[in-house]
Amino acid sequence: MSEITNEVLLEKLVNLKDDNDKDHESIMQKQDYTNGTVKKHDKLINRFLGGASVLMFILTVILIPLAFYYIKEQGEKRELTINEVQQLIDENINKYIEKE
Repeated sequence: MSEITNEVLLEKLVNLKDDNDKDHESIMQKQDYTNGTVKKHDKLINRFLGGASVLMFILTVILIPLAFYYIKEQGEKRELTINEVQQLIDENINKYIEKE
């Protein structure tokens, strides 16, 4: 086995450090890109969740009670049948006749 001189060993260490620095820079660039993408994704999800929570608030506090109120009011207003209309007319005519 041949002996390695200090110059050769130093040259190999310098080359190894240069390669390591290049690899490290490449990894850091990829990490920055990935972190930026993740941040954009997180912002989008937060906006979606915020919009969904506002929508749920509006539904539960405003729209659903209004729907129940409308249904209740429609239930109380019913159309009169022909017989009921005729009966109301007869009652009013009788009251008018009695007044005279």
